[in-house]
Amino acid sequence: MPDMDRKATTDARRGQRPDSMSDHSNSENPSRFDRFVHGVAGNDGNSFKLLLAVLQRQCWFVLLIGLLACNPISVRAEPSAEYQANWVGESGYASYYGRAHQGRRTAFGARFDQENLTAAHPWLPFGSQVRVTLTGTERSVVVTITDRLYSNRRVIDLSLAAARSLGMVAQGVAKVSLAPG
Repeated sequence: MPDMDRKATTDARRGQRPDSMSDHSNSENPSRFDRFVHGVAGNDGNSFKLLLAVLQRQCWFVLLIGLLACNPISVRAEPSAEYQANWVGESGYASYYGRAHQGRRTAFGARFDQENLTAAHPWLPFGSQVRVTLTGTERSVVVTITDRLYSNRRVIDLSLAAARSLGMVAQGVAKVSLAPG
């Protein structure tokens, strides 16, 4: 056996990488990374499985961190209870849920029914009654908040029945004012 192979075998028995693979050939205590690299570079059949397992764990961790960083709920702050108690209304644009939402669960937990007078609002408590008035007309409807709205462009999303009551189905989006119901 040549001297190079004998030294590599001795190093492997000690848990060290051979000199040809190590930048720190004089190191007595190899790091976890050095042991990992040596294990992957070795000839045992489990090295590839070990490498895949480590990469898979790291990918899931990175994916989880990315999802948590992009979560719109963590970015949006709920107004204080005092602000909610003093809420006198707001105005902006409203739209209505499409038929594709029929039967899906709302944030409140109930199944969405497009024929009920319900709505989605960014922060009003579930079960709140809100009077929605179409700007420029006398048309209004009282809806119950059952879902959350994640939009910076609209103040409320209405059910199809509520949009029909206001006469805004053909428009799709309309300017409204909200007041406690």
